[in-house]
Amino acid sequence: MTVSLHNRRKLEEAMRRVLDGSASIADGKLTWKNVAAVAGVSKATADRAVDLRDEFRRQLEQHTPVPSARPDPVSRPRHELEQELARVRRENTDLKQSTKVLHSVILALTQENERLARRHRRAEADVVTLATGEQKPKQRKGGA
Repeated sequence: MTVSLHNRRKLEEAMRRVLDGSASIADGKLTWKNVAAVAGVSKATADRAVDLRDEFRRQLEQHTPVPSARPDPVSRPRHELEQELARVRRENTDLKQSTKVLHSVILALTQENERLARRHRRAEADVVTLATGEQKPKQRKGGA
């Protein structure tokens, strides 16, 4: 069984992207299943492209892993790691403080909103005429 030209091109492009590291792969593994996922075709469809699967496996054997953008922590000097840890801890402390401030702001805004809602409800309450002191019900819009 064969694969349509459209799906074949999608698989070829996905193979290239998986092997050069430009594809986003959930589990990070270089597998034919992931090529199918990147191509947007089912694994069954990808499996019908036997020649492409074999080519992918050949290229995978020759493939040297692309170095990650982030260097291996073990290869970095200890003082650099300690500096980065100190920076991350400062950032964490700053974020915790910002969270506390934002929590206070949200609380204040919630209280202000409730106060304004109460004032609005009172403003819409029945109106008292000053001349007679009698309470006159507020007329509703739209009739009755």
